[in-house]
Amino acid sequence: MPTFQALVETANRLYQSGQHQEAEKAYQQALEEANLPNPEDPRLATVFNNLGLVYYAQNQYDLAQPAYQKALQIRQKALGNEHPHVAMTLYNLALLYFSQGRLEDSENLCKQALAIRKQLDSVSPLDIALCQNTLSLIYLAQGLPEKAKPFCEAALKIREQALGQTHPLVTSTQNSLVQIYQALGVTETTLPIPQNVAQPQSIPLYEIEK
Repeated sequence: MPTFQALVETANRLYQSGQHQEAEKAYQQALEEANLPNPEDPRLATVFNNLGLVYYAQNQYDLAQPAYQKALQIRQKALGNEHPHVAMTLYNLALLYFSQGRLEDSENLCKQALAIRKQLDSVSPLDIALCQNTLSLIYLAQGLPEKAKPFCEAALKIREQALGQTHPLVTSTQNSLVQIYQALGVTETTLPIPQNVAQPQSIPLYEIEK
């Protein structure tokens, strides 16, 4: 019989290959056969977090929410409120709420995730930029471009420094900033950045946790 870790690794591979229904079954089997002495073992939180990603990818938001919430509950108790894994699950839950149109809830959780990341030296600047960019999109969706602007500009600065001017994340962030400037009434002839991307920005998910 496969071990708990083997089941999780199998589920991760299935998720990464786009086999979401099979990944869901493997995660569920891992939870059923975990047999861990501590019901709040952080390894279980990883499974719940990844299961939330699987449900999210299938637009099963009603199932993704309790999976994320369970992961968050375990992590906060086992790791404390200022751990990077707590910030990760807060972000994933914020992204879910954004997709459901729960913009205020999404904003609050994304701000919490950003605050945690900013005070941790171990966190990649790109993870900080991800939260900043997402917050800018949340504010833009709320009709608050003046609040969106500083977050988008901060995310763009980090991404330009880390990834270079030609990276797709940089150009898509530039496009988001163009939309924000236009919402603020800045004319096309005076935009401070080029309008070189026509597609709207999408918010990337975190990769599966291993």
